[in-house]
Amino acid sequence: MFKVSRLSCLTIGLLILLAACVQPVAPAAQPQTDANVEANTLVVSLSSEPTNLNPIYGDIYEGNWKIFNGLFKYDKDLHLLPDLAAELPEFSADGKTVTVKLRTDVKFHDNSSLTADDVAFTYNAILDPKAASPLSSQYDSLKEVKAIDPSTAILNLKIERGITVKEETTPCHRA
Repeated sequence: MFKVSRLSCLTIGLLILLAACVQPVAPAAQPQTDANVEANTLVVSLSSEPTNLNPIYGDIYEGNWKIFNGLFKYDKDLHLLPDLAAELPEFSADGKTVTVKLRTDVKFHDNSSLTADDVAFTYNAILDPKAASPLSSQYDSLKEVKAIDPSTAILNLKIERGITVKEETTPCHRA
């Protein structure tokens, strides 16, 4: 049988009593925030840390898709809407080319503008075998993406209408 000495009990009791008597420290003053910012802030809890924050490496399914925007998004009724794109995509007559016009008011965290080069970089990085993106199999029908001007990207497809709405919602990276 385990024996506890009086001194041990007394020490533990005093520690508990001292802990109960300590006045809690007030948290550091938080800067005032705009109520509108707080109203438009989403706090997400994940069960674990993402392995990285690069959606090219597949963590979009582990939660970081919530912090990146794609070319398109869904509304509450699952209708496709432009997000980084200025409008819905336009398919060529043969269905093998998709033209995406970008919004011109989108900035990255460093205040650089989103360009079609960024869109091309993102999709082509997913397609690059050296990148070994786990998303590449979802883009089997995508041949390549080209920037034809700063606000227009062309997605060249291997087969007619070979890309789905899901692929077009992939977050974009800066080139």
